[in-house]
Amino acid sequence: MGSLFSRTLSTLARRGKEGGGVAEVEVVLEDPPTPPPTDPRLPLTARQLFNITKSWKGIARAMEPTGINMFVRLFEENEDILHLFQKFQHKRITELHLDSMELAQHASIVMNTLDESIKNLNNVDFFMDYLHAVGEQHTKIPGFQREYFWRIERPFLVAVQETLGDRYTDNMENIYKITIRYILDTVVKGFDLGLLNTTMSTIQPPKASPEPSPSSQETTDETPDGSIDPTAEVMQHGGPP
Repeated sequence: MGSLFSRTLSTLARRGKEGGGVAEVEVVLEDPPTPPPTDPRLPLTARQLFNITKSWKGIARAMEPTGINMFVRLFEENEDILHLFQKFQHKRITELHLDSMELAQHASIVMNTLDESIKNLNNVDFFMDYLHAVGEQHTKIPGFQREYFWRIERPFLVAVQETLGDRYTDNMENIYKITIRYILDTVVKGFDLGLLNTTMSTIQPPKASPEPSPSSQETTDETPDGSIDPTAEVMQHGGPP
């Protein structure tokens, strides 16, 4: 808890009818308690975490249009990745309209992922496990590369800005930049872990070496009738006892 200090607030209060005058009343207020520090792995201060949690509620009320706006901008700026999306790989950018059902469905999936992430920024263990799993799932998409994740950053920020309007202040822009980069960095780490696990699972264990063939000495220790040759035992032990 942070230090507390008194703050004087001068207010005017009317006395009762008998006094008929005005008195100056001193009211002592205490500062609100300082929020507890955040997890050291989280790149946000407690105040920044509070601000984005509050701000994101405005996005949550307009999840679908924000997501569609984000993806339209993503494809407009990155037409080379359109083929990675099965539903859109045979379409041109001009065919992806804001009222496209397919686009709305995919945008909803991605926005729900972002929503789950931002709502759990104060639970870093869950946050990391969740986004690592998301990143690992993308290793199953043929041709997908880790740097593709970062292409969503700018379209996301622009879409958020348009949804929030005047509420998207310079301070909130900085907080959203920190947050989306933290999310994407965590997803990329999950993608890398997924590739590593796939590589390790495809490595074949070394084959067991064959049993050594018996030496010539071992093959001559027996006589033709199957009995042990006493001279061979003498040779092995270096002479008679």
